[in-house]
Amino acid sequence: MPFTADDVQNELKHIQNKLSESIQAVNEEVKKHGEIGTKNKEALNTLEEKIKEATARVLELEQAGTSQSDVDNAIKSVGAEFTDSQAYTDFSAGNTTKATFAAENNAVTNDEAATYTDRRSGVLGLAMRKLRVLDVLPKGSTSSNSIEYTREVLWDNKAAETAEGPGAAYPESSIQFETTTVPVRNIGHFIYVSKQMLEDNQAIASYIDGRLRYGVEYRKDLQALRGNGTGQNLKGIFSSGSFTNATNAGQNIYETVRRAMAQVELADYSATAIILNPSDCADMDLLTGNDEHFISTNPRAQNVKTLWGLPVVETNAMPAGRFLTGAFDMASQWTERRGVVVEMSDADGDNFTKDMVTIKATARAALEIYRPISLVGGDITAAPSTP
Repeated sequence: MPFTADDVQNELKHIQNKLSESIQAVNEEVKKHGEIGTKNKEALNTLEEKIKEATARVLELEQAGTSQSDVDNAIKSVGAEFTDSQAYTDFSAGNTTKATFAAENNAVTNDEAATYTDRRSGVLGLAMRKLRVLDVLPKGSTSSNSIEYTREVLWDNKAAETAEGPGAAYPESSIQFETTTVPVRNIGHFIYVSKQMLEDNQAIASYIDGRLRYGVEYRKDLQALRGNGTGQNLKGIFSSGSFTNATNAGQNIYETVRRAMAQVELADYSATAIILNPSDCADMDLLTGNDEHFISTNPRAQNVKTLWGLPVVETNAMPAGRFLTGAFDMASQWTERRGVVVEMSDADGDNFTKDMVTIKATARAALEIYRPISLVGGDITAAPSTP
């Protein structure tokens, strides 16, 4: 009766089970009596003959053109590897009290392996900037397309001690206000993607969604700090604050920032944070004294970035060589009518006939500057100097 690969596989499994039992029995016998008994020797010899027979059947199947998938690589090699091993020879001859065997499959190759690609999951994206500017600003919401607010621009305090009686009068103080309106601007972008890509690769579809959202957040962060107020740009902090450079000749970056903080205090506000470019932060961190020790930080410590007791916001949105400090908790507010929304459609131009999809991410936001005088910054005109 012809035998099949399944028959050989089942027989080898049975032999392997019997072999494990025999090895255990031999080990116990040697441990107890110091040698292998006749019964166990005969059992091992019988298993050896069965392994040789099974191995011959495997070779016969291979010569008959049986596909590789019919006989698993690991099973095909068990018989040949075991009977050819020195460990088995020594064990069956009684020269050792313990046999260790591991099927390695080193001699068996799979030609089909070269046809498969080892696919890594996900998408390897480019760098994403840390978005930090909006972290220091209060947040608000609106349902309108513009925001109007009234702010005090002058407070002339004439309060003084006043005599009693006829002819005495209290002095008159004055307050001036102005009404400011800021528009809610649309911020967004879009890309074209093939419909097949969205349907066939969910990882890329999810990545595109995240990238588009990030692109809008990136622009919001930049506009809050550096929007110039022209065209459809928001009017950012640097276009609205009191940026009289407080730097005097010969000052270093530490003194520059400290004088700016004093300017905020002199306006009766309290600075809450400092925004710097990473390169300027590095200049400060790497500054050493005459003893070559770092002045502002310990490289091996868990450092929280601070300067003059205020947290440092380190971001590439701030140009190198510039800085900003101020009472961010009351100086301005970032207001959104709609957060970031991602939409897609094939009804855009000739998308339908080309199997393309337009994916768009948008937001609507405004920036109010309530107290410009509480924001101070400008150029860092001198590099750090060694004390």
